Amino acid sequence: MTNTIQVDTGNYIKGVMLVDKKDDHWTHSLKLKQDIAEYFEHGYDDKVCLELGAFRGYTTKLLAQFFSKVIAVDVNKDFQDHAKSYWDYDNIEYHLMDIYKEEWPFVDCDMVFIDGINDYDHRKKDIDKCIECFHNPLLVIADYGFEGVKQIADEYVDTGRLVIEKNIGMPAGTCYPRTQNKVLLDWEAVICSVHG
Repeated sequence: MTNTIQVDTGNYIKGVMLVDKKDDHWTHSLKLKQDIAEYFEHGYDDKVCLELGAFRGYTTKLLAQFFSKVIAVDVNKDFQDHAKSYWDYDNIEYHLMDIYKEEWPFVDCDMVFIDGINDYDHRKKDIDKCIECFHNPLLVIADYGFEGVKQIADEYVDTGRLVIEKNIGMPAGTCYPRTQNKVLLDWEAVICSVHG
C-alpha cells in the first residue's frame, strides 16, 4: 500500500495544524506526527487510543483524526485546559490524573501512546500497566531514543514481550536544542506489538 498522508507546506495533516518540537519542546517532531498519520491512516477508525501524557494536546488532536475515541490523560491541569480550549473534539475524552498513583479507569484500549515521565522506572510502570490492563494493545513508546526509555523498551523486546513493528520520528543522532540539547540515541519513538 502506498502512503498517502503528506505534510503540506503549512504543516497540516487532515486539516490539523501540526506543531513541531523545535517550536514547543513539550511536543514531538513533525516527522513523528507524519509517521503516526501514515501508520494509523487505515483500519483504526473503530479503535480506542489512550494517550498517557497528553501535555498541550498537539498529538491528541492528530490521533483524534484516526481513532474513534482518544482518551487524553495528563497530570497538569494547565496543560489539559490548554488542550481543551483549542481542540475539544467530540471523540476526545480528557482525564486529569496521576497515572503512577491512581487506579486506571480505562478499559478496552486498542492503542496506547506512552509519553509519561521519560526514565526507566516510570516507563516500565507505563508498559507493565498497559500489558496488565489491556489485551495485547499496540504501544507507541515515545522518546525511545532517550536512555532510560530505550533501555526498558529494549529489555521487553529482548524477552519477546514486545516486538518493534516500526521505528518512527527522527533518527538517532538528532539533537533537540530546546530539550536540554538531548541527542537521540535511537529513533524518537517505536510502535510495538505486545506478545504473550
